[in-house]
Amino acid sequence: MRCELCGSNQRDVIQYGHFIGKQNIMVHTNCLFFSSGLQGLRDDYGVYSFLLNEISNQRRLFNGRNCCYCKKNLANISCSHSGCQRTFHFICGLQNGTRNQFVPPYRSYCHRHVRVPKYRPKANELCCICYENIFAKTTKFNPATMLRSPCCRKYWFHKLCLQTYAHSAGDLFRCPLCNNNDNFLTTMRYWGVFVPEAIGHVELLQNVYAIVEEELPRCLFEDGYINSYHGIRYDDLYLPKSESKGLMWFSWFIENVISHPFIVLRQQCQVNIVALRFHLLPFSLVPIIIQLYSRQGAATFWKGLGCSLILKGISWLVGKYTFTGETSLIACVIRQCIEAATLVLKRSCLMSTVGSILVPHLSSNSCKQQISLKSLFFPYMCMEIAKYEFRALVKVSTLAFLRKNRLCATWELEIQKMEIKSDLIARIITEVAFYPLETILHRLLLQGTDTIIDNLDNGKSMQKQLTYYQGIGDCYNTIVSMEGYTGLYKGFGALFMQFSMHTVILNVGMWIFS
Repeated sequence: MRCELCGSNQRDVIQYGHFIGKQNIMVHTNCLFFSSGLQGLRDDYGVYSFLLNEISNQRRLFNGRNCCYCKKNLANISCSHSGCQRTFHFICGLQNGTRNQFVPPYRSYCHRHVRVPKYRPKANELCCICYENIFAKTTKFNPATMLRSPCCRKYWFHKLCLQTYAHSAGDLFRCPLCNNNDNFLTTMRYWGVFVPEAIGHVELLQNVYAIVEEELPRCLFEDGYINSYHGIRYDDLYLPKSESKGLMWFSWFIENVISHPFIVLRQQCQVNIVALRFHLLPFSLVPIIIQLYSRQGAATFWKGLGCSLILKGISWLVGKYTFTGETSLIACVIRQCIEAATLVLKRSCLMSTVGSILVPHLSSNSCKQQISLKSLFFPYMCMEIAKYEFRALVKVSTLAFLRKNRLCATWELEIQKMEIKSDLIARIITEVAFYPLETILHRLLLQGTDTIIDNLDNGKSMQKQLTYYQGIGDCYNTIVSMEGYTGLYKGFGALFMQFSMHTVILNVGMWIFS
């Protein structure tokens, strides 16, 4: 098994931390602390938690980053020096003189930006732990591997000797010369020595390795979280799952059911080529909504809901049972290819959503005007892959920001709230960014179907859609020339109303569940 974050299968408990895992995810604990964009949840007892799905999402970001030392991908650490763009693996960094600070906020510095001490050891200086020369015959002074005692300033240590001592001593780690604890412990952490803190009682020191091997695998991944061994308390592992699950299903219901009337309005605006009112702001849609309700009833806002839920179910099944646990771009492409194969259903769903309920669907007599689904398969697949990756990137960044500003979040309900908020923000940004391309693809899917839609200029009449687009490029040029660039954003006011309503109801639901 390889580390999910750095891609290495090397194991060294002393230098890289414990190699821990659950299901098919294995990680070095030190990679968890220092991976860029991966934020732990810190509670009052010093427990750092990392969501499994965030680790998998973060791996996709590291795929495109190459290590400045070995030139391979999955470089999971960035230099914290301002302006430095170097990225590297944790293991490669140790081998090339980088420094990691085991104090919040857990910064890493490449070999060029490691702080050099003012004093250097003498050529015949001995390590105070192993009593071997600090300098080997073929080595030069390296501030990342040779550390000076902060209390006994005349003496030096090999960093690896200190790390081995800290791993065995734990809470009893102190200066081996003067027995200083506080100053020595803080300074050594700052200079890259990891000191575990979960030993607890002195009598447990003899069984520390048994505790690491037997207790940690059971509790590190409790309820889907990876918890480091900083002060584990078993009474803190209880999480209210019922409230968390209820909030998750409540969010799904808002996104897929309650938001559907606004999706109907938005898609009707997007495919309407002759509309004079673009409804870029939500205020212009209010009188239209009133007219549609008075003439057609509430059913006009729930058109195509059943077909939409069927498509959501297919998408969920594909994501759940196809390449489960994979995070590579190849697995994402295969999943989206399978979903793109449902274009026939998507066309039927779009027709039922935008079509007027007052006029039955007319069978098309102009099939030659329809755009072949084969020609739309590749563009649609590319759009879905781009949306998937873009949304994942925004969600990871937003979640890291929310968790960074959250000091205490041990309950699963609180963690679920941050997940839902970050997902909503990512969805809003993604929908806005891909809105023009969605407009083009909707018009191409609907072309040649003889669909009758409601006239959203006044909400009282109906219109037939007749278009003669030759492809995506022709559709874009036609929209820009006839409707202007704002024609790509027709119905944007409905999108604004949708997410405004979504945010308000979601916040009310979070308050109720809390």
